[in-house]
Amino acid sequence: MGGRRTLPYAFAEQGAAMLSSVLNSPRVVQVNIQIMRTFVNLRQMLMTHKDLVWGLDELEKKYDEQLVWVIYDIVKNKIRTKVANATLQSGLYRVQKSVFLGSINNTRLKELRLRILDLIDEEKDSVYIFPMCEPDFKKTILLGQAFDEKMVTDEVKALFI
Repeated sequence: MGGRRTLPYAFAEQGAAMLSSVLNSPRVVQVNIQIMRTFVNLRQMLMTHKDLVWGLDELEKKYDEQLVWVIYDIVKNKIRTKVANATLQSGLYRVQKSVFLGSINNTRLKELRLRILDLIDEEKDSVYIFPMCEPDFKKTILLGQAFDEKMVTDEVKALFI
C-alpha cells in the first residue's frame, strides 16, 4: 500500500544550498540556481508587500509564540555584544546584563540559536536558552533585584502579572 505516510520536508534557502554542495551534478547546480532565484524573488516580493509580512508575523505570533529566557556567560566583550544584539533583534528584551526574556516563535528561536552558535566559542562560552509554556512561566519566582529597572519595559513586567 505504498504512498507517503509523513508530510514532505521543505528546505530553507541555506538547506537548499547545502544539499546542492553534497549532490554535485550539473542538473543539481541548475536546480539550485533556480531555487536561489526563487528565494531572492520571494524576499523582494515580501519587502514590497510589508502588510503581507506583518499579517504573517501576526499569524505566527498567534499560533507559535512561546516565552523564552536567554542567559549567557561569554568571555569576549565583542562576542557578548553580538549575541546581545542578535537576541534583541529576535524580539527579546534585556532584563539584566546577560539575561533576556520575551515571546518568540519557533522559527525565530531556531534562527537565534543558530546565530548564537555561529558567534560563540563553544569551548569557553555558555548560553542557556529556556523556552517555557505560559503556565510554567507564571510559576517563576523572582527574589531580590530580579530585574534591572533601567532595562525592563512595562511589556516585560506585564508577563509577571
